[in-house]
Amino acid sequence: MLGHMYATTDLERPMTDTVLAIEERATPPSRGRGRPRLVDVDERILEAAIDELCENGVAAFAFERVAAQAGVARTTVYRRWPTKTDLIVGAIELLRVRSIVPDTGDLRADLIVGIDNVIRIFASPQGKAIVAVLTAATQNDELTAAMYEKVLTPFRAAFRVVLERAVEADQVCLTLSMDETISVMTSIAFTVHFGGAVELHAGLAAGVVDTVLRGIAPRAQQEPA
Repeated sequence: MLGHMYATTDLERPMTDTVLAIEERATPPSRGRGRPRLVDVDERILEAAIDELCENGVAAFAFERVAAQAGVARTTVYRRWPTKTDLIVGAIELLRVRSIVPDTGDLRADLIVGIDNVIRIFASPQGKAIVAVLTAATQNDELTAAMYEKVLTPFRAAFRVVLERAVEADQVCLTLSMDETISVMTSIAFTVHFGGAVELHAGLAAGVVDTVLRGIAPRAQQEPA
């Protein structure tokens, strides 16, 4: 790997007990009656982390700004995500969860929705956060490993579920490996964002899926009558 853009110890360094004790006096703002649900606090923090990544990237990513924007104490952030890598990956994982691949049993429809979600999340303002992390990950082994474990592996697994069922039902006949097939379909999102040669339009996801499905249709359907 290339030299790190930032020291690994900066990603791994937790807050000291002294600073944690000082930070305890800050409290998150309430929402209506009672204390906000933990899931609300978590999501506010992750949303703030996404914004921080979009604005400042990975190297300049700061817990202080994330906590301030989320309206919580830094201790609240550090209890949930002790290191910078933990919080960054958690933020990207939130975006991945929102880019769902449905599993309704309709292969074409499920793949179209899944690919469209991937394309649109890359094209959204939050897509800058994904790009920032992917760029930094090429130069940081810890971030790369965390991204594969927490984000990329579950992301690919969602596509794998619907494709494996189709293979078992003889609906498709893969000419590439499963991972290669998934890469072919999902790489359009990277092309739209990075390449500039492909523009986002309404039928893009359906076109990609139909092209791939024709290529992996059962041989009886591929051969002319």
